[in-house]
Amino acid sequence: MLVFSWSYYHRYNLLLALEKSSQTDPLTGVANRRYFDSKLKSEASRSARSSSDCALILLDIDHFKRINDTFGHPTGDRVICALADLCVNQSREIDLVARLGGEEFAVILPDTNITDAKNLAERIRKHVEDISVTGDAGEIVKWTISLGVSSLPESRSSRYTTEIVMEMFIKKADNALYEAKKKGRNQTVLSQ
Repeated sequence: MLVFSWSYYHRYNLLLALEKSSQTDPLTGVANRRYFDSKLKSEASRSARSSSDCALILLDIDHFKRINDTFGHPTGDRVICALADLCVNQSREIDLVARLGGEEFAVILPDTNITDAKNLAERIRKHVEDISVTGDAGEIVKWTISLGVSSLPESRSSRYTTEIVMEMFIKKADNALYEAKKKGRNQTVLSQ
């Protein structure tokens, strides 16, 4: 019985570790794109059922290629990790911070209206201005971010599938992010 119990416990821990690794970005420890997509779908469904608010922030590091080219990829990785840590520390426990790829991140904000989401986005942006990382040669590296904020589409009628609503949700935030970059970077733009 003892051997069986130990074997079961060991298998259970391995399954937990496997599940966590399939949902987590290995560099930053935040959620990965696969888990983000799954969580966004469930939040969009939950929000539609309960008629509650849900907001999304998309953000990325301005001129990230320049950071990598100037200071090297290990320094770029430290910048990415610092941003992930900052987003987690500024967000609530119910929010989901995810690394979508490269230097792009997202924050899903359940039960949050667009005004409160913008306030969080601005708080993150301003904190980024105040932090830095140290490069391999000891130099201080500072950077900025651009952010796009959206809320679930008003039109959540049954004619839209959850996938279409998710697509609209992401597209609105993505358009706002690109507008922030077009306007000069280091700013937050709300979706129209």
